[in-house]
Formats: sequence, structure tokens, C-alpha cells
Amino acid sequence: MKKFLINRNILFTSIGCFWIFFGFNGAQQYLVPLFKIQGKSELALTSLILLYSSFLVSGFFAPWMIRFLGLKRSFILGASTYLFFALSVVLNNNFIFVLTSILIGIGASLLWVSSGKIIADSSIIEESGKNLGIQFASVLIGSLFGVTMGGMLLKNLSIDRLYVLFSLAIVIGLPFLFLIKIKDKTIKDNILNISYLFDKKLIFIFPVIFASYFLSAQTFSSMNEVILSKFGILYVGVFAVCLQVSIVIGALTIGKMSDIYDKRFILYILM
Repeated sequence: MKKFLINRNILFTSIGCFWIFFGFNGAQQYLVPLFKIQGKSELALTSLILLYSSFLVSGFFAPWMIRFLGLKRSFILGASTYLFFALSVVLNNNFIFVLTSILIGIGASLLWVSSGKIIADSSIIEESGKNLGIQFASVLIGSLFGVTMGGMLLKNLSIDRLYVLFSLAIVIGLPFLFLIKIKDKTIKDNILNISYLFDKKLIFIFPVIFASYFLSAQTFSSMNEVILSKFGILYVGVFAVCLQVSIVIGALTIGKMSDIYDKRFILYILM
């Protein structure tokens, strides 16, 4: 029974993340080029800036919010903001679009912290790296399918209908989060310790974290603008798919290697 509990949390978290990021990253990938064609590229860039800025700031407060809401509620609430963001594009209201851009940043911090804690709590130490790799790979594979589907349907669907499909993908993923069983409903106080921000290990890996997110932001903004101007919008998906495939392979490989070899050694290689 215990084994089933562990497996179901990893399974349902991964399936839910697959569909959520199928919809969200598909929506995010085509946001700048589609808005640029409509003469609203500045609005799309503003949205992404607000999204990742609110994600950065709310990340400091996510443990407190999760402690108040609980792991499962935080996961579901955070995932729901992804749906609101995709639907806001369909509504074609600038104020709602900007507002949901801020909300999804907060929701993303809840989703990533709570889902990571659920996976870690549901894994034995020897398999935690692999299981976190599975979750992250499901996110990337979902993104890969979402971006691919978007590219295939781009010529035949209006932006509204395309984003309705992205929203429906997120809706498919949400019910799986309700199937997660939390063994311990409390969160230990030590994860809320602000002194962790100044921990030597965290300071050491900060350049890697910053660089990875900086490069990730370029794939949704400047890279798309270059591809759009040089090759056309249909090639945005092609380049994005190649990028996602390489990241999926890397996530699964690094996750497995971190279970076999010392995690610090793996980190040194990545740096």
C-alpha cells in the first residue's frame, strides 16, 4: 500500500504537469510572434516580464503561502493560474491579460515548490533524483507536444481557437492533481528559514540558476523574434521542438546520474 501511495503521487503529479505545460508552454511559445503580427509585441513582452518578475518575488514567500494552504491546495491553486493565463488571451482584454500575467507568476512559485516537495516526500532517498527528473521530463515532454501541436495548427486556426485548445489541455491536467494523496499535511519549519538564502551552497549554484532562466527567457522572446523575421512564424515551432527535445534528454540523463554519482560532482560538470 505504501509503495502504491508513493507511485501514485509521482504518477499523478507527472501526468498533471504534462498536460498543464502542454497548454502553458504552447501558449507561451507563440505569444510574442502572434502578438507581433497583430502589432502588440510590446504587450506580449510586458506580460513575460511581469510573469517572471512576480515569479521571482513570490518565490521568497511561497513556503509561507504553502504552509498556510497546504501542499495539495497550493499545487492545485498554482496550476489553476496557468489556465487563467491561457484563457486571458482568448478574452482579448489587455487589463485581464496583464493581471493574469502577474497571477501566474505567483501561481508558478506555488506549483513548483509544492510539486517538488510532494515528489521528494513520496520518494526514497536513492530514487529522489530520478523521480524529480521524471516530473521535470514530463513538463518538458508536455511542452514539446504543446509547441508541436501549436506549430501544426498555426496555419489553420485563429489565435483565439488555438489558445482555447491550449486551455483545454490545462483543464485535462487539473483533475489528476486532486488524486494526489498527501501523507503528511504539515510542512517543517526549517524550510522557511530565511538564512537559507545566504547558504554557501545556494550562493554557489545561483549563477547556474540565473543563467538557465535567463537563457530560457530568450527562447520565448528574442529568439522567437529573430526566427519570425528570418524564417517566418511556422519555423518558431520547429526550433522550439529541437530545443525541447534536447532539454528532455538532458533532464532524464542528469536525474539518473545524480542518483548514481555524487550530486556535487554532477553540479561541477554542469557549471
